[in-house]
Amino acid sequence: LGAVGCETFAVTGREEVLMLSHRIPYPPDKGDKIRSWRILKHLSERYAVHLGCFIDTPEDRQWCDTVKEVCATTKFVTLRPNMAKARSLSAIATGAPQSLAYYSSHDMRHYVTKVRERALAFECVFSTPKAQYIAKPENGRTRIVDLCDADSAKWAQYADETPGLKAMLFRREAATLMRYERDVVEWADAAIAISRAEAAVLDGGSGKAVWFGNGVDTDFFDPGLPFDSSAPALSGADRPAEIVFIGAMDYKPNVDAAVWFAEKCWPQIRAAAPGAQFAIVGANPVHSVRALQERDGVIVTGRVHDVRPFLADAKVAIAPLRIARGVQNKVLEAMAMALPVVASEGAIEGLDIDAGTDCIVARNADSFTDAVLTALRDEEKARALGAHARRKVMRDYSWAGQLARFDGIIRRARTRGANA
Repeated sequence: LGAVGCETFAVTGREEVLMLSHRIPYPPDKGDKIRSWRILKHLSERYAVHLGCFIDTPEDRQWCDTVKEVCATTKFVTLRPNMAKARSLSAIATGAPQSLAYYSSHDMRHYVTKVRERALAFECVFSTPKAQYIAKPENGRTRIVDLCDADSAKWAQYADETPGLKAMLFRREAATLMRYERDVVEWADAAIAISRAEAAVLDGGSGKAVWFGNGVDTDFFDPGLPFDSSAPALSGADRPAEIVFIGAMDYKPNVDAAVWFAEKCWPQIRAAAPGAQFAIVGANPVHSVRALQERDGVIVTGRVHDVRPFLADAKVAIAPLRIARGVQNKVLEAMAMALPVVASEGAIEGLDIDAGTDCIVARNADSFTDAVLTALRDEEKARALGAHARRKVMRDYSWAGQLARFDGIIRRARTRGANA
């Protein structure tokens, strides 16, 4: 691990906060970055924020200056995947979760130690692996950990879908990480999840974990904006795709979902609607996703600057996730764009939305196929479902409302600490 930078500025007039994240919280183009960037921006409006985070892809270095603009000090540490993986394997001998070893860094610990010497109002950590840096209490200071998703449950799902030795390693990680998550819930002044369902998993039903959800910028994701016809040009297709799936295409749950839909549903949809096109939109598509372009009507775009033109041009968005935790931003963003969404049960588990009213829930390949074809054929029904979906997001999933919940969590945690 090598330090990229640590800039120090004079801090006057505001309370100071330490924030840690497992990944640079910019650009907000994927689930964890959307949430961590919103938290950072929100905190920076009231506090002088000292931010420590990792950079795990070379292209993210370009965003360091953008992040520095909202922080008092920053520490960016380059995460080298091969070294991190070797470290994670060494954790097997100690009985610790591999995820913690993966994100272990001397440079980061040094930065955290120096910042913790300051008179901080509280400490705020985003993601379970970064909790290790504030596990030891500092002068009774309030410690807030946003675990977000139950990562242990995700690893258990991976194990169920993976054969051989990898399944054994995944089950081990699920068990050790679950114990660690429960420990964090016990010692943190506030242990936060992204949804009520995730909170129940993280605290084992004890009720000690709290939650606030993700929001959507409905001014940005607005179907009424004048999008040019850029989606076909970006995708290389000769016209817009009617069906769209959006997500980071090197993330196992998204890869699994895209391949499953292409294999189990797309042949029947294409046979019933010969001209239909299906766009898989997202950065870093792995080989199994790129290979889907060999199928008639399937488009794999890779990274795009803006997903909204694809959503604006589509007739239906899908979220066929079989491995899913937390809140699926792809579902909320499609709903905000007034698109009908066909989703698996897991894809909406963390959302307070009604199946059939806010979106369509499909439980197997046949029902997924039928629901997508219905959305393509019955345009009036699709428009009505999409309009209702946007109203739902505007009413219940604004960032202002979700961050107000976050403020309440901070306030109560600090009050308990002051009275302890």
